[in-house]
Amino acid sequence: MALNNVLYVDDEADWRRIVQAKFKQRLAKTVDVARDYISGVAKIKKKFYDLVVVDGLDGNCFRLIDDVKDVSHGPIAIFSSNSGIRSKAMQEGIPFYNKPMELDKIVRTYKK
Repeated sequence: MALNNVLYVDDEADWRRIVQAKFKQRLAKTVDVARDYISGVAKIKKKFYDLVVVDGLDGNCFRLIDDVKDVSHGPIAIFSSNSGIRSKAMQEGIPFYNKPMELDKIVRTYKK
């Protein structure tokens, strides 16, 4: 199944632009962005996303994942450079990608 709607949540504007452009070019027709945990949760509650990719958001990525667990959406993955977030994600079985090195790996993993 092709991805039509992807959401990328990151508190850094430059990363939102970079990832949105890459995902639009190689992964999905529609790539929405959110600037923080609160706006990310709001978007997920309003629209179905085939894939949600979240920056570490200083640990709020786990809060976001928990807050949308009862909402219909596709897989959620974390894209962060924070090794502490990586450890917790691995413990919880959440796909984790190292920022910035594994951006292309995200595309390869989820491109159908």
